[in-house]
Amino acid sequence: MALTQNATVLKAVEKYKYKRGIQYAGPDSHLFSRLRLFLLLSTVYFGIFNLFYIIGSVIVLQSADNKEQLGTFFNNLKPTLIPVCITFILVITGLVFSYLTKAHIKKVKLQPIGCLIIPVATIYNFIIYLRAVLTVQHSGLDENTYPFSLPLPDFFYWRNLLPCFLVVVFGIWMSVLYVRSKRYDKIVYEAALTSLYERYQKDDRRGYTDEEWADILQEIEEKGYKSQFDE
Repeated sequence: MALTQNATVLKAVEKYKYKRGIQYAGPDSHLFSRLRLFLLLSTVYFGIFNLFYIIGSVIVLQSADNKEQLGTFFNNLKPTLIPVCITFILVITGLVFSYLTKAHIKKVKLQPIGCLIIPVATIYNFIIYLRAVLTVQHSGLDENTYPFSLPLPDFFYWRNLLPCFLVVVFGIWMSVLYVRSKRYDKIVYEAALTSLYERYQKDDRRGYTDEEWADILQEIEEKGYKSQFDE
């Protein structure tokens, strides 16, 4: 039985879900919208301190008196500054993608990609700042050694840990809702399509070939939703 999604059958799926009381949160749900709002606010919180760091680094570079000093400043900032800029841009890109419900590239939807990019980039951003803080605390040790020790500076908790935590939680939550809803969508679609198949097959035990079933679905598409599914 062909499972290529048909626009008219998709309308029948909504009726199938309504009649059976099937409900779950997806990209079009109020829960998803609220989570996206919380993610937006968390990203603003996250972004403010990233911008402060980036602007501060630019000011430090501009304060160099000569090229040699500029090179020294840049080499000191590079291990943190470049990854911070990249992850910050990725988080913003992911946030924008999360609002693009229908946009896609070669049938790959941008919304789930955005939901995935956000927590991954944020976790790496947090690791970069953590390594930087620990490097300063243990500046006398080998540069590749980052022993964990407490307490960390107070600013680190509210400037880095908290915003990263919020962004990751809401980003992962949205990703889980998206993946789960698409899985359920597929299950319900196949159930509705099977029900339709059985209705058309009736007493014909031979069944349909994929080509015959595709023709029937095309006919349903042309006749429209109401003539086929309304009682």
